[in-house]
Amino acid sequence: MTRTRILMAGTVVVLLLSGCTPEPAPVVTDSPTAAAPSATPVPEETPEPEGFTEDDLLNISESISSGNTAALEQYLAPSVLFTVAASEVSEQRTPVEVIGDLVYLESATGWSFPIDDATIEGYRSGDYATFIPDNAYGGVAASGQVIIFGFEGTSIVSIFISADEDLL
Repeated sequence: MTRTRILMAGTVVVLLLSGCTPEPAPVVTDSPTAAAPSATPVPEETPEPEGFTEDDLLNISESISSGNTAALEQYLAPSVLFTVAASEVSEQRTPVEVIGDLVYLESATGWSFPIDDATIEGYRSGDYATFIPDNAYGGVAASGQVIIFGFEGTSIVSIFISADEDLL
């Protein structure tokens, strides 16, 4: 009888404990969840002009930033519309003439390329809209100067410069 009581007590304990098992922990997976929108706006990417690679645009940017404007010559069309804001200069120029004309930018420092699309659109709403093409690519210097290139195929066909961004 003692044995029976011990077995019965053991059975009761097992039954009671089986009813007390904790809930299984939730399974965590690595599945992606919808992210909350970022408070910081993501800048729009400036598309590459057709026919130009990212390396080409980097070389063009570096030629201006470094002051080695002769490196631009390989990208220039045989005739380039060269325009200077707030001047009467807006004419077709040869690549050699364009390289010489870029002396206007000698004092520029701290170039930043590319100019974002919103800024380009702001320029287009001003007096120089006709000189800023749809496929514009350019830079702004910390010292205020601006350069904007227009492309056709694999050539730069226009260059618009301003001695000061405030003119635009």
